[in-house]
Amino acid sequence: MEHSNTLVSVIIPIYNRSGVVERTLISVINQTYENWELLIVDDGSSQQERQLLSELILRLDDQRIQVLFQKQNLGGGAVRNIGMLAAKGEYIAFLDSDDEWENNKLEKQVEFHENKSKNLVSYTKSTIHYGVDENPQEPLPAQAIEKGEGIADYLFVKGGFIQSSSLFGFRSVFIQCLFDTTLRRHQDYDFLLSLEKKGCEFEMIDEVLVHIHWEDVGTKSGDRFYCPDVSAHFIETRKEFFSNQSAAAFRLNNVFAPLRVKEGLRKSLYKGFWGDLLRVKIWRIRLVTLSLLFFKTTLPLKLLFKLYKFFK
Repeated sequence: MEHSNTLVSVIIPIYNRSGVVERTLISVINQTYENWELLIVDDGSSQQERQLLSELILRLDDQRIQVLFQKQNLGGGAVRNIGMLAAKGEYIAFLDSDDEWENNKLEKQVEFHENKSKNLVSYTKSTIHYGVDENPQEPLPAQAIEKGEGIADYLFVKGGFIQSSSLFGFRSVFIQCLFDTTLRRHQDYDFLLSLEKKGCEFEMIDEVLVHIHWEDVGTKSGDRFYCPDVSAHFIETRKEFFSNQSAAAFRLNNVFAPLRVKEGLRKSLYKGFWGDLLRVKIWRIRLVTLSLLFFKTTLPLKLLFKLYKFFK
């Protein structure tokens, strides 16, 4: 298969983000691999935001870009589904409306998939930017998923990282594992678990090809990530995908940790907490949990780590 003739459908969901999406769109336009279509699925943004987005598209003047406006807000999973079902490409690549790609991202992934199984799903390393003036963190993930390793064990026990803006795979496979639109959170995790159930294998390209922007984490707008009740329901209804250790790690990180920080100690100690703490064999997870338990913060761990690096 000649990759120069293979169309890639890039899908960007957007909701009232006209102020940050320009850098995202430019990172697509600047791709060295040029045979792509870009589907921007607007999730019921305000009239003013829709107008600003339309003006931006006109200014960029690239016929490969189209916008699919939705009349009402449906949620990120629903609009990604709309984009996948409308896509014409053989491959699908997701990109969040505030993230950026390196110029050779699509080229690398198209080449990586050539002459390989349609069940292959690739992802790349990423850097995360938490603030406008802050340096990005060390690239994630630190290690790739191993052959035969479960997605839940990789993500929640080993600390793996598969972010949607780095995902790449065949449309014919992706549309069989559409996002669960009933979930308020963890739709990305659920999509990965569905792909795993479908028989997909995951492989990492060991290069930083994605830059993730989480500038609103820790702000009022970042409070949308706070929903431990949704996390508790998610793990309860998807036990089949989790080992005992990965389920325990998920609950400690997504149920205990946010409750401890926001609601206090008493409300954070859910039934089975101590069993989960013992069930997790990874000391990194245990130490983070214990730090939150006793100090309500991970700052002591960070200080110890800095001292360790200083005297090493």
